[in-house]
Order: sequence, then C-alpha cells, then structure tokens
Amino acid sequence: MKIAVLSDVHGNLLALKACLNKIESLGVDKIFCLGDTAGYYPEFKNCFDLLEDYKVQHLMGNHEAMLVGLIPIDPILDEVFQLQDTSRSLSAELKTKVASLPHSYRFLDSNLISEMYHGSPEDHLNGRLWPDSFVKRYFTNTNFIFVGNTHRSFCRNTPWGKIVNVGSIGLPRDMGNLASFVVVDTVTCSTELVLTPLPIKKIEKAYAGVHEDVLRCLYRRQSRFKF
Repeated sequence: MKIAVLSDVHGNLLALKACLNKIESLGVDKIFCLGDTAGYYPEFKNCFDLLEDYKVQHLMGNHEAMLVGLIPIDPILDEVFQLQDTSRSLSAELKTKVASLPHSYRFLDSNLISEMYHGSPEDHLNGRLWPDSFVKRYFTNTNFIFVGNTHRSFCRNTPWGKIVNVGSIGLPRDMGNLASFVVVDTVTCSTELVLTPLPIKKIEKAYAGVHEDVLRCLYRRQSRFKF
C-alpha cells in the first residue's frame, strides 16, 4: 500500500490542487492530512471540501482549534492568520465538523505502525519536533511518527523508529516556492519526500489580500533539513 501524508495547507487552494494532482500521478492509495488547513490564506472551506472529496483522513491542527474556538485567537497574530474572517464565513455545520476532527491518528498496515499528529506526541496541536528533538520516549508501540506544524520537512532514523516531518503544502518556511509532502510504502517502510513547485505569481494575484509576511514566505530560499 502507498500512502501520502501532507500538512499545513493553510487555505492555499492553488498549492493544494497542485499537490493533489501530483499525488494522483503517484498512484497513492490513501491520503492523510495532519491539520492546519486553515489560516493565512482565505480558502479554508474550499480546501477542506476538496480534501473531503479525496476522502482524506484529516486531523485537527492548532489553526482549526482557533478557528472553532477551542484555542483563543491572539488579535495581533490574527492580522496574519485571518482566522476570525474565515470563521465568520463558515456555516455552523462545517464548524461542528471541524470541531470533531481527531487530534491524533494511529494507522497500521503491513510493516508500518504509525502515529500521526499535527504537533507532537506530547502536545498534539501546538508541539514542534525538530531533527535534534529527544524522541526515544515516543516510540513505545510504533515504528513511525508523522508530524507537521513547523513547515520544514525532515526525516530522521533513530534506533527506536523513524520520525517524519512532512513539511507544508501551502506555506513552506524553507524553500518557499516548493510545497512538500511525503509518500510512504507501507510494505518496505520507505519514505519519499515529494516537492511540488508552487505557482508563485498566480498565488500572489489570487491572494493579494493576505498579509505581506505570508507572501514574502514564497521567496524564502533557506536550506532544508536532511531527508
């Protein structure tokens, strides 16, 4: 079985469509989204609906939690997040659906025994794992841990299992013009980081109303962690 794991779409429908087209070409059997489909860019509902169309297993991120009132929104940060504007545009039915998203997911298939979080095993919504994070305590009944939230992809093999940060679809914070997601073969447990070029000019034109710091991220060219 081949699965794709993605995260941090952040309302960027153009980026999501580009990545889903790529996923379709790779013959993936199942897609997982680790949350933060909301925030920064305005098209949360369209992104959420598209993920539903693809029957994606969807987790809650900290931005979804803020969107539905489970975590307070800092009004200063919301100048960038624009979550209050998004929340006002959503139906009560959709808010209820978002509020019911799981905070973690355990997936077993063939040799892959995996746990998935937006943040970390200790803090499912807001946690952050880095290549040098101490992770031994997390590997009890699993051999893979998938996370997002940092918008920076990496894969780390440890004596206890593999930890994979899948990066970001909508707002990469290293190479800002390359969305990232991970494809995993559940039999061989091999992982492939898939990078998808983003249509920067189209994004700037379509989302001219987002905060300038968000659009500035598209032009970042920082080194990636080793994958």
